[in-house]
Amino acid sequence: MTDLSYLMNSFQFLTAQFRLLVNHLKQQADISSSRPLSNADHHQNARLRSQSHQTQLPSRSRQRPTPASLKSLDELTNTMNMASRLHQTFSWILNSCATRLVELPTGGPRQ
Repeated sequence: MTDLSYLMNSFQFLTAQFRLLVNHLKQQADISSSRPLSNADHHQNARLRSQSHQTQLPSRSRQRPTPASLKSLDELTNTMNMASRLHQTFSWILNSCATRLVELPTGGPRQ
């Protein structure tokens, strides 16, 4: 099955799943931003920001927003290992999409 036909046949399923994922991330970010930060959260945020400064190249630092405005996805959602969870979710979506489609041979002689 070609990629285009795969995407066309899966479009509704994919958009529905990605909408659910985006809405879930927005809800987590809203909940996280509305709760007050504890002392431990402030220390963790400061540590994460200092680590990001160490890996940042000086030539690119002028092009990026101020460090205070930058937050990782883990900080925004107040969830540990968000990148691995997103990877797992994307893998599940693609796997589910593949299992719900069946390619049938069309035309031509059967062997």
